[in-house]
Amino acid sequence: METNWIILFVAIVGVLAIIGFLLKSFIKVILVLGVIYLLFHLGFIWGVGDLNEKLHLDKFLKPEVSQQIQEKYDDFSNRREENGVVETQLIEKTINDSLQVALTKASDEIRNIDKEALIQDLSDKLRNFDTEEVAQALDNLKAELAKYNVTPEEVQVETQSAQ
Repeated sequence: METNWIILFVAIVGVLAIIGFLLKSFIKVILVLGVIYLLFHLGFIWGVGDLNEKLHLDKFLKPEVSQQIQEKYDDFSNRREENGVVETQLIEKTINDSLQVALTKASDEIRNIDKEALIQDLSDKLRNFDTEEVAQALDNLKAELAKYNVTPEEVQVETQSAQ
């Protein structure tokens, strides 16, 4: 029975390490894409009204500061429209359509995952571990953590402090 708990612990730690890495990477990608999206809209799409409507600058800034920003942005928007070589509304429509298609496709792929088969596969793999494989998996996990300058003790301390 002890071996099963060790196997379960190793599997959970491994899965959490992988999920943590993927989650950090995913969050970074989301933040970068969000900044790009915001800068694109500020530079090419939005007008003065959109600043207040989308970013709510009038609620966060003093009225004088908000007025100055709106005046400067209005001048920028006017020059942008005069010198515009890009069909901004078409680009915005294309971006929104592409995002909608990508989100729908990702949602469909997640929905189509056979969860029962995934659980069964993971269960089968966990049953086939023996003590040597568990020791090897622990060594591999330690080596993987060493790449990130994190020791198992630090992970244990961080986990306990989070609780």
